[in-house]
Amino acid sequence: MSRNQEHDESGSNAPPEHITQILCRQDIEEVERAQRDTALRFEKTGEMVHNANLIVGNHYAILAERLNDHTAVVLSLKTDMDATYERLKVIKRKMAAKHPELIKKAEEEIIKAMPPHDDF
Repeated sequence: MSRNQEHDESGSNAPPEHITQILCRQDIEEVERAQRDTALRFEKTGEMVHNANLIVGNHYAILAERLNDHTAVVLSLKTDMDATYERLKVIKRKMAAKHPELIKKAEEEIIKAMPPHDDF
């Protein structure tokens, strides 16, 4: 004889056919109420998260646009600085070719005016 048949025949160890045989109606109603309350809280929390995501999304869009504008400005400044640096190099070469003694003297004066360099 199998174990299940032994339990069925004994009657005292027989599992109840419905959970309502173990619990009273009041306990079941209390569990259902707790589940409804929890579901309602989860729904409210979901709405709050959704609203927060919308706000963050709007801020992200605004900041992304500003970042793109600032990036364009920085790239423009870099291009301008590169062009200026190249023009200064050309001018410096021309001056060095025309007046090498003046350039050497100016460089010496600048080096003397610089503060001492401390090596650590």
